[in-house]
Amino acid sequence: MGKARTLARHKTSKEETMRTEDMKRTMAIVFFIGMIIAFIGVICVLKVHRAYESKLNALNTEYEAQKGDIEYLRASLGDAYSEINHLKDETYEQQTEIDLLTHKLSDAEQELLEVTEAEYVTASELEEVTNATEELISNIPQMTYQGEYKLTGYVATGNPCANGNYPTVGYTVASNYFPLGTKLYIAGLGVRVVEDRGGMSNDVIDVFMSSESECYAITGSRKVWVIK
Repeated sequence: MGKARTLARHKTSKEETMRTEDMKRTMAIVFFIGMIIAFIGVICVLKVHRAYESKLNALNTEYEAQKGDIEYLRASLGDAYSEINHLKDETYEQQTEIDLLTHKLSDAEQELLEVTEAEYVTASELEEVTNATEELISNIPQMTYQGEYKLTGYVATGNPCANGNYPTVGYTVASNYFPLGTKLYIAGLGVRVVEDRGGMSNDVIDVFMSSESECYAITGSRKVWVIK
């Protein structure tokens, strides 16, 4: 009987030991699985962080590019406003000149009328007044818009122009499109005359300037009219 009890206790102890071992193994497996899940979670978090960081960098790059475009557009808008104001000033000057010539024409017509009505007028005096009137009419500028042309600048080389004259600052331009002697009105520069040719394309007008810095300053697109 005592032996049977000893065997039962031994069996019970062995079973408890086995349960303890099973529990340890189970806990170890659960811990290992938990570590794997945690490791996978860390990897996922790192991937999400990297993706977010990459997206953030892309957005910053795009923002900087758009910021640069906005600054460029603001500068271009400022240049456009300056050009418009300059054209307004040039147009006002041209209109003033036309008004002055029109007034002179009116005076000449009135004078012609008075001279014609006078009994003592001579044929030579009448011809003189008529010539003066025609001259005034011919001096009224007529401009034809040609579009926008690219402007570049060049400085003196010591050589004469294609027409044989030496270039003059504020007067001479080179063009392969317009005939020599053509009078041009260039927005922002005023009246210039085609006296030279060059190695540029037909959509370029090369303006004779006194210095290289002035050449760089005028480089760009300008509206151009032909004055007849």
